[in-house]
Amino acid sequence: VIGPCGTDGEWLTVEVATSAAGYLVVSEAWMPGWRAELDGELAPILRGNLGFRVVAIPGPGSHVVRMLYRPPGLALGAMVSLSTAALWSALGLGLAVRARRRRPPS
Repeated sequence: VIGPCGTDGEWLTVEVATSAAGYLVVSEAWMPGWRAELDGELAPILRGNLGFRVVAIPGPGSHVVRMLYRPPGLALGAMVSLSTAALWSALGLGLAVRARRRRPPS
């Protein structure tokens, strides 16, 4: 039985009530960057049927599974972009100061 769930494309929360151990299979694409929590603890996300996301449910009872997507490389990409922008800004400022110093007084 699957209870209420919420999703906005970056996270998914599912409440599961089971009578035995099993697997929660989410028929959405498995991709690097997905993380799962089972009852607040990190849990591995397995691949099912080559592309679905699967989380093992350890035993009977009510469980909350939360999946969160963090694109791999997003933080590194942002750092590289900001560093590049800062470098180009510094270079432009340095060239502007140098050109101003070379101008003859009017």
